[in-house]
Amino acid sequence: MRASKLSKSVIHYQSFLSVPGVLFHPSLSAAVSRLVRLPPPGPRSFSSTPQVMSQTNHQTYANGTAASHRLFAKEFPILAAVCTPFSDETGDVNLSVIPSFAKKLEERDCDGVFLSGTCGEGPSCTVEERKALMRAWAEACRETSSLKLIVHIGGSSVRDARELAEEAARLYAEGRGGIHGIAAVAPFYLKPANEEVLADCIAYIAQGAPHVPFFYYHFPDTTGVTVPLSAALPALMKKVPSLRGVKFTSKDLCDWAKASSFVRSARPHGDFYMWGGYEEVARELCIHGADGWIGAAAPLVATEYRDMCISQKNGAVQKAEEKWKVVESYLKVMDDFGCIQCLRVIFEDGWGLKGVGLAPRLPAKPLSSKDLSALRERLARDGLVA
Repeated sequence: MRASKLSKSVIHYQSFLSVPGVLFHPSLSAAVSRLVRLPPPGPRSFSSTPQVMSQTNHQTYANGTAASHRLFAKEFPILAAVCTPFSDETGDVNLSVIPSFAKKLEERDCDGVFLSGTCGEGPSCTVEERKALMRAWAEACRETSSLKLIVHIGGSSVRDARELAEEAARLYAEGRGGIHGIAAVAPFYLKPANEEVLADCIAYIAQGAPHVPFFYYHFPDTTGVTVPLSAALPALMKKVPSLRGVKFTSKDLCDWAKASSFVRSARPHGDFYMWGGYEEVARELCIHGADGWIGAAAPLVATEYRDMCISQKNGAVQKAEEKWKVVESYLKVMDDFGCIQCLRVIFEDGWGLKGVGLAPRLPAKPLSSKDLSALRERLARDGLVA
């Protein structure tokens, strides 16, 4: 297809999103996929020889975990993007509630924890605080039967991120199921100018933990790093031997389509997870190749989220729609009151996790007394507290 026609097709594809329910019909979705060269849905298999990844990707990870070993056994794993417990009195990190937090997540059918990301306000914490959180969560996850931990270590300084990677490597080398992976956004104050510089930054960070599975966190709306994932992936695969996937937090579905298609053609050795991150486009990403989800609503409705995504991938549109309504009820409240603020109230009030703290850390804004009361009333009215 000529470039001009492809461009028009992409515009037409994006316009489908404004028509409720249209994109979710399997037959029409397949037609749109053919039109804009979207990859077909279905499981990835990476048993064949990689065409892009460095030969060092054939290494065996620490503790005998092979690169081809599947990190998550369950279909469509759901990871909870947890908030960081802060004391309402001092604002300091409160580690004491973390063991109870981990048990609650396991009870609610979460497959793992994504630590110190956006909901966790990781970049607002010091390096020492992030190390302490990493150690506490690693120990808490060991005490569960199934939770796996991926730690976000990114920020404005690649040196700080590298230091956190080295701490993660030490915990990973201990074994016993503490840490299962690390992730990082691109540096976001002085930003990488192109995909090669971005890959250099990520490679430098990942080298601090060369045997730990690494996930690139693509979040252009927050970082301001506008290098498309589809452009960054070839460079990342060449320069980051431990790369095992990406978290895609963007609404650019065309970029997702190109990136997912590239992953399928490159066929990197071992698992490669394409995680979704923006709930607003969850169903679209599930149709076209998402392998799992990391998000704010995940800890609240993990079972419904997983069922929704698997149903959508399998063409069970009506069932997916029913599950989506459950997820959407939480998202609407988060839109009105703030994602982090809403999560904190649910964890404290609904889950009984006293010590998570109601106030986030600046520059995130705490709720006023009036708004806090209104949020509690809304959650109780809609039956969303428990």
